[in-house]
Amino acid sequence: MFFSYRSFLKTFFILVSLALVIIVFSVTGKIRNDGIIAIARNVKMSLIQMRIKILEKTGLAFDLMTCKAFNVRTAVIQMSGGLADQIGWYGYGLLLHERFHVSVEYEYGQQVAGSGAIPHLPRTFQLKDAFPSIEFREHDSRLKDPYARIFRHRNLVAREACKYGFSVLKNKFCPIDVDTCKDLLNDINAHKSCAVHVRRDDYARGAGGTHPTQAEFFILAVRKIHSLDPNVKFFFFSDDCGWVRERILPALDGDIACRVCDQNDGSKGYLDLYCISRCDHVICSLGGFGYAGRLFSYKEGWYLQGVASDEYHFSWSLKMYDGEKIGEEIEYGRRIDVRELGKTAKTAKN
Repeated sequence: MFFSYRSFLKTFFILVSLALVIIVFSVTGKIRNDGIIAIARNVKMSLIQMRIKILEKTGLAFDLMTCKAFNVRTAVIQMSGGLADQIGWYGYGLLLHERFHVSVEYEYGQQVAGSGAIPHLPRTFQLKDAFPSIEFREHDSRLKDPYARIFRHRNLVAREACKYGFSVLKNKFCPIDVDTCKDLLNDINAHKSCAVHVRRDDYARGAGGTHPTQAEFFILAVRKIHSLDPNVKFFFFSDDCGWVRERILPALDGDIACRVCDQNDGSKGYLDLYCISRCDHVICSLGGFGYAGRLFSYKEGWYLQGVASDEYHFSWSLKMYDGEKIGEEIEYGRRIDVRELGKTAKTAKN
């Protein structure tokens, strides 16, 4: 049977990844009754990370060949997603301009940005409101330019381009109506502060094919940061502050200072992002918003992220941010069972 070179490499990498995972689990003695499931999960994650790294290395090179082959003079970037994604797409356009010497225009709109996880909270274009001083050329689709080409693909903007966008825009982050948050910013600056971002997917069950991060993660995360920095005050940012007040705050100890920040609606998420970036520490779930808030900060502090693997389990990771980049994992928890956490809480009350 004939195999292409790409098929051979893919098969080779799968076999090598599987062999390495089996060796590691065998040596450390971690194979239990659920060992096969754990192996499969780790193989899947290894392949996903490998694919991401390959796309990072080859993506821009492919775009360079595209620009040359089609004699592209104008790159049209179709922006999508929330504000963090828009920052990534903007950085992607800057990279194309600087490396390939093409002019860059951007295309956006509700039909491009999508509706987000909850229909009544649409994701809108907010980049220019968050960074009013940036150069931004809007694409006019009515003009038919034979030397223009649309770039809209491959989530590879998430890494190199996103980090580049953050580095360029960090000094330009000054929202047009930041004064409306003066009271909140004064409160943040008056304390050792920790932002807790509860993204919309966290309570939209099954939205986007992902599992929402449970309230138990945020409770555990707040207690963890409080143990590391007892004088910290927690500021909750969410599109559903009622959910935060109902599911998270009642479970926290009385000596933990909290504030739910409900001064902004979904159309001004950039103000929440700005306030998050002014906090000393950040707690967030899976997604780019909390990550962006951490990278836009100049303060050293903790970065604690949680990801739900299914309805009843989540994992968390604690890292340190030095004011420029997020460091390696310092502490973590894997496959935390929320049902066991609930039993522990009931026992403690009794």
